[in-house]
Amino acid sequence: MGWESIAGIFMCIMAFNYYCPTLVIAAHQRLEKPAKITEINQIYGKGLKRVKMFLKRNDPLLAKRLLDILESIKSDQKLLDLSVKQDFLLNPSYKQALQCGLLAWMNEILGYYVGLAEDEDPETLKEGEGFLDVVNGGSCAEEWFDSSQNIQSYVAFVIGSLLTTSSLDESYPLPCSMAQKLKLANPRVFANETVNSENQVRIETALMPPVITDKKPLASSAPFDDDLHAEKKTTSILCIMEEPI
Repeated sequence: MGWESIAGIFMCIMAFNYYCPTLVIAAHQRLEKPAKITEINQIYGKGLKRVKMFLKRNDPLLAKRLLDILESIKSDQKLLDLSVKQDFLLNPSYKQALQCGLLAWMNEILGYYVGLAEDEDPETLKEGEGFLDVVNGGSCAEEWFDSSQNIQSYVAFVIGSLLTTSSLDESYPLPCSMAQKLKLANPRVFANETVNSENQVRIETALMPPVITDKKPLASSAPFDDDLHAEKKTTSILCIMEEPI
């Protein structure tokens, strides 16, 4: 099953709050255990690329959905599927993996909005041309940021993340990248949200270009699209994303 599943089963039958966290968590395992890349990784990787391409063009509330899930992780977890909560209990590291993956996806959408997007994979685009607007880009997810109120919700979340996350945390480069893009997207809203902050120095530091070191950095866009590793995920998702024979 291929693009028909992405455009049909995933988007019309399965709940976003289930398959989104599941795919992101599975993707992050590739970063932690690169030596265990298998065929299943490639299936998850291709599936996530397809989901991102499709939702970017067909879900005008994608940016909000991702933010809502991320805020839920840090509070009551009401928006998380029961299976995802169970994953957290069995594998506490999955919570951090999901946070990183959601931040990366949000950062990617912001990149499209401010004109700093990375090129989409041409092979995957060609495979899905019957379901995607590949001529005009067809992106609608980034249009959510046209509203100052929506921009403000992202700015508030990102600033809060910067002030509560250690600079040594694996996810820290992502809110820094998002803050830089948000300032480009709407300088007035960004300034209004940060003008009374007691931590101006930390915010200004986050807005500075990253320092290049020998240490492999965390990708500023979505590093979770490539080969993936999942130790325990339902076969229903796996079958949905498999290539047709």
